[in-house]
Amino acid sequence: MQKIAFSLLLFFSCLVRVQANDSLTLAQSYINLSLTVEYFDSLSSDRVSRILPFLDGELKGISNQKFRQENQVLLLLSEAQLQFLETKHSFVNRKSLTRTQLLRWKAQLDSANSLVNEIWKSSNPSDWKGNEYYQLIGVTKENFELLTKGISSLKDSLNKQVNLDLYPDFKRLYFKAKNQGDYQFDSLQYLVGIYGMSLNFEILENSDFPSDKIPALTNSQGSLYFEIAHGLNLISSYLQLDYIAKVAKSVQSKSELHNSMAKMRVRLNIQDPVNYDNQYGFFRSDIPKDEFIRTEFTEEKLDELSKLLLEKFPPEEDQGVELVLGASRGLAGEKSIEKFYFPKVAPFPSSKIAIPDFLPTTERLGDVDQHIRESFEAAGYQGRLHYFYLHEPGFAVTTAIERIQKDGSPVSPEDTRWDLRGNPSGSFSLYQVFRSIFFATESDFRIIACVVSAAEARTGSEQGSFGFFTKLLENSYSTLPKDLRNMKLKDKTLTILVYHFFQSDIGQVPVLDRSKRLTVNQHLEKTRNLRNLTAN
Repeated sequence: MQKIAFSLLLFFSCLVRVQANDSLTLAQSYINLSLTVEYFDSLSSDRVSRILPFLDGELKGISNQKFRQENQVLLLLSEAQLQFLETKHSFVNRKSLTRTQLLRWKAQLDSANSLVNEIWKSSNPSDWKGNEYYQLIGVTKENFELLTKGISSLKDSLNKQVNLDLYPDFKRLYFKAKNQGDYQFDSLQYLVGIYGMSLNFEILENSDFPSDKIPALTNSQGSLYFEIAHGLNLISSYLQLDYIAKVAKSVQSKSELHNSMAKMRVRLNIQDPVNYDNQYGFFRSDIPKDEFIRTEFTEEKLDELSKLLLEKFPPEEDQGVELVLGASRGLAGEKSIEKFYFPKVAPFPSSKIAIPDFLPTTERLGDVDQHIRESFEAAGYQGRLHYFYLHEPGFAVTTAIERIQKDGSPVSPEDTRWDLRGNPSGSFSLYQVFRSIFFATESDFRIIACVVSAAEARTGSEQGSFGFFTKLLENSYSTLPKDLRNMKLKDKTLTILVYHFFQSDIGQVPVLDRSKRLTVNQHLEKTRNLRNLTAN
């Protein structure tokens, strides 16, 4: 300890006098904050409540702008730790829990997370080992990871409380629709929008419900995104289907309607008294299968709703029911013809760009595909493409899951870029994929999707899980289907969607990066010659 103290004194004595005090203040503040993050659970509440205001004052007292600029990363790191600790201390020691408090905690934690994102933009924690000053005061990649894990864990706790806070209002609006026929979809969207979340009203959009009255998506504010619980999403989906069964006069797609009903059944998973089914997307399990869920969503009530929908909007004779992950099959008793479809409403992406009037002199889809395929192959994607039909003229093609660096460039050597493949033949094995993911440490993964259609591809507010995309790629074609190659499409828009997943540690599930840290163009520019993809 004496040796460390002597080293610090020696280091600071070498600094110019105007910065010496600021350097010592910043170093001491960072050390105290990082130790508080590490040992928070063993420190008394009283001690933490005295530490944090003092350190806040110390950091605010560093006013030398030249010093702040030269030590930007360390200041950001210290301020991020402070914001996180203030939020956690207030949350852990709460005496009550109100919507106002939840919003304040969310904003404060979002501030901490934004500072972390700023650190990523200007520095790579893996490079900190070479900084003598950082090593002296304990600025390490490990301490940084401890902070990011703490933010993630606290965000998860807050997210649960947010969903529980919304649940009573959702039940109230459910009974208002059930007992009075008053479907207040705008109120449902307003409630989740308070916390920057959005409900998907795709079911309602399929009906004659006035388009100008369908609740608009909420713009997620900040760098932290909260997810909606299964229970809330199911209430919303049920009310949309119930409205169509009892009020709507027409629907655009009968197969899509009945598929929505089937999807809700799967998610509800009535046979299991405890767990929902999370196979088709990411929803949280914060809302338990309580008395309300078990009473209002019984097998009998779902059968009754399904019967009403089938009687009112019977499937057409040749119309199959589309499966959730894209495979379209015939109804029972019909000849089964399978096609693999890209989702009609794509999951929320990390980044997106739409290029109208794409390849204006090329109408044949086979020729359009040639341009896209050659662009990908020049960037190292030979044999790594997956093709899909669309629910309209056009096609979609995605890359396989690949490992990338933080800046969007592929990892090297090349064999590590694609080590999620199940076997040398290139076919997928879910076991191999998740085994590889489980034993990976901090990692980034990416899927690039290109949609060629008459208009910009639609994206929803729901994000697809890593497992969702793994399963989606299983149900695809290795080349553009023959019947699409000679199809002509004069006016085309190329929509490029990037799904960037980040895994923080061993055994952690990769989560979608929603920070907007990298644009589509930045991803393309960092991936060898892939920038040629957008060239007309």
